[in-house]
Amino acid sequence: MELVFILVNPAVYENIGLSLRAIKTMGMKELRIVGKFDPERAEVRKTAYGSHDLLQRVSTYESLSDALHDIDLAVGTTSKKRTSRKDVVVASDLKNYIKKMGEAVRKPAIVFGSEENGLSKEEINHCQVVSTIPLAVKYPSLNLGQSVMIYAYELSGLELENIDKKASESLFSTMLSEGEEIIRWLELDKNPALFRRIKDRLSRAGETDIHMILSAFKKIRRKMDDSGD
Repeated sequence: MELVFILVNPAVYENIGLSLRAIKTMGMKELRIVGKFDPERAEVRKTAYGSHDLLQRVSTYESLSDALHDIDLAVGTTSKKRTSRKDVVVASDLKNYIKKMGEAVRKPAIVFGSEENGLSKEEINHCQVVSTIPLAVKYPSLNLGQSVMIYAYELSGLELENIDKKASESLFSTMLSEGEEIIRWLELDKNPALFRRIKDRLSRAGETDIHMILSAFKKIRRKMDDSGD
């Protein structure tokens, strides 16, 4: 399994370096940044001590959507109470949550918002799951580097799961792609809230459930083809 960490518009270069160091320490290998990033900045090179190999491989994207282009499961992190109906998984339970999905997920991503405002509502909508770190007090809150360290620690060893990296497109991605096409064919996308809710519920399916759902989708597609649409 390839675990990806994504920072959205990080404002403090020291936090980028600390994030890289945390990822490297816990055995992870990939950090992506949404927004501008200069890997030669002294602040990031200093705090990324011992992880300059990962620093040179950091990839940047213009939008979170672009950064998630090959991701099976996006987990948005937040400390705020949300009205969203997405599943909320505490950091300590996230590893088992992902493992239960089996081979349905080969490339998950943990997404972090900016230090000032966190992830926006729109950015959260790009994620299938929301995760939080329970705190004893609201203030002082954890900074970005600390949050990445906690998630890296909680998810350590996940990449060592025996999953074939050379396999074709994951079942999970296939299910979401097929599901979205069918939802649009049924015109359920005319209700944006329902559309998002159905996609979110699909994202909870485990490997066994996904096989069953894909079987049902196959029959629905036959109906779609027979209708001439």
